[in-house]
Amino acid sequence: MGFFRKIFGRREDEEEEYYDEYYEEEGEYEDVEGLEDIPPVHPSMEEKPLAIKPVDLRSMTDIDLILGEVSDNNIVIVRYDELANKSSQELRIALQQLKEKVQRMGGEVVLIKTEDYPPLLVVPSFVAVWSSPKEE
Repeated sequence: MGFFRKIFGRREDEEEEYYDEYYEEEGEYEDVEGLEDIPPVHPSMEEKPLAIKPVDLRSMTDIDLILGEVSDNNIVIVRYDELANKSSQELRIALQQLKEKVQRMGGEVVLIKTEDYPPLLVVPSFVAVWSSPKEE
């Protein structure tokens, strides 16, 4: 008997015997016609996995990259320190455009307050964002 079998218990053939005995005792079941024609479904194999991607917003052209990631149903963490140090006016316009376009897609833009230039969390429409209550 192997090391893991000692820890975790039965072997597979013992489990199969138990399974067969259980269903023999339960009685007969009706066969449902047509079920053998239905292919097995493996949703996790067909769906693309969700990704969380960091992106630097250095100029207005980076907005399209962020929107592309959100339309692919990815969550984007946006850093904008470089643009903030370059031009506060350009930063304001870029953030406003990003917010408007993401909201039109059904997503959200959330500011994560942690430092001088906190990152933005940009999420697709199927992600719910919970915000903590504001302190008074």
